[in-house]
Amino acid sequence: MLELPYELWCEIARCLSRSDLFLVRTLNRHMLNIARDELYKEGRIHYFEDAKTQKLLRGLRHSSTIVAPRLRSLLLRPHVFGPPMQKNHRKWALREKTEANDAHFLLRSLTSFDGLKNLDLQCCYADHYSSFRLTIPHLNVAMKTWTSTIETLRLQIPFEAYRDMDLARVTMKNLRNLTVYAFPSYLTTNHGVLERGSLGPFINNHMATLESLSVSTIHGDYIYPIDYLFKNLGFFPHLKQLNVAFHFVSPAQSSIESVEKFVNVHLGQIRNFKIEVEPPLTGSGCSFSWPQLLEQPLFKSKFSNLQSLTLGLTRAPGIKDILHCILPYKSTLTEFSLLDKSLTFAEVNALTTLFKDGPIRSLSFITRFCGPDLLTLLSSKLPELHSLSLSFDSWIGKGATDPTFDPFRPWYYSIPSFVDTFIQTIADECYAEWKLRRINIIVLQDSNGKYQMCHYVLAMALPGVISFNGIARPDWLAAAGN
Repeated sequence: MLELPYELWCEIARCLSRSDLFLVRTLNRHMLNIARDELYKEGRIHYFEDAKTQKLLRGLRHSSTIVAPRLRSLLLRPHVFGPPMQKNHRKWALREKTEANDAHFLLRSLTSFDGLKNLDLQCCYADHYSSFRLTIPHLNVAMKTWTSTIETLRLQIPFEAYRDMDLARVTMKNLRNLTVYAFPSYLTTNHGVLERGSLGPFINNHMATLESLSVSTIHGDYIYPIDYLFKNLGFFPHLKQLNVAFHFVSPAQSSIESVEKFVNVHLGQIRNFKIEVEPPLTGSGCSFSWPQLLEQPLFKSKFSNLQSLTLGLTRAPGIKDILHCILPYKSTLTEFSLLDKSLTFAEVNALTTLFKDGPIRSLSFITRFCGPDLLTLLSSKLPELHSLSLSFDSWIGKGATDPTFDPFRPWYYSIPSFVDTFIQTIADECYAEWKLRRINIIVLQDSNGKYQMCHYVLAMALPGVISFNGIARPDWLAAAGN
């Protein structure tokens, strides 16, 4: 049994509950190490009352040599640790002294995480940057320890932090995935100077290794033009995934020319592309129109090998405009996700018709109702679909695809009858020939208190599905049947 590869044992351990892991580690020393690797692989340093922060603190104080080398992923948001370290202990109450000692201990322990692979460093828009800045000396020392280990880095820190941490001089030798949220801490900050002198150079330091780059300027109330950031980025020879998120008002006010140039340089190598656009608020007085945006060259880029496309278009355009964006890639896309737009049954029909007989294997979208007619449509148009993610308001029975409602009576008053009809009609359906294996469902409104029954009858109608919301079929049926 112990001759199985170590990685396979780790995969098995990931499927075990915490109580089972404690039992497994009593078998022998080999299983003890595997259980410890799973128990201590993730950590968080946030605020003193946070349960995961306390778990990591206890583990490090009890046995740092066991916990620290096993940490692989860390969420680090230390803005509350700065002030305690600067105060005078002698005038404090016992709790304040304890917090100061814990802050010092946790920040000094960062250098002992010498196997860290995934780092999520945060100083969010609502955090006090002046407090975060007090922890930077500890962060800089830790960064030097992690330069050869970090593979995935998510930076949700303001422009000022790139300057104060001197990140323009930092290179993570094995960095593969980088996510950047671009925003200033102070409205008076000259973001252009910091982008050219700190953020841009830091990203360019990883041109030789990056495979995935995500950049978002949708953060808080501040609208930062994404074009500034992309102006100074170079060529990334191994880049396969690009995610961009930005505000757009009009071509004159929100230039995305540099983003378009960056995309065009990497057209032949990008396999996964995600774009999220936040238009101005309704009633803001801005003359925004979706056709105007979708006419931009960025939306007409000809990716030659695109396999995955995600469109996040807040207050989205009509289905015809969306289909126009997808049309050039219908013969190559294996995954497609549509965010922030609720589709009618007719629009789902148009979307699935476009993908019919294509290589699409994974689909994600939002709709009003889930019922037998929707599942019949999907199974007939996309019989080879392997993974499906659905978000919807409620369940509905057969023959009521896009119902109309009494204008003098809120539509959700109809949910009880809709749910009952769904339970009755889905029981007569069976999609055994459908190759669907994984489904994720999110009910946005209500299941009339019968969500377990809805889950159960849905699972019975989909006998080929092995995973529901990430839960194995037997466990899903057992939970739904109770």
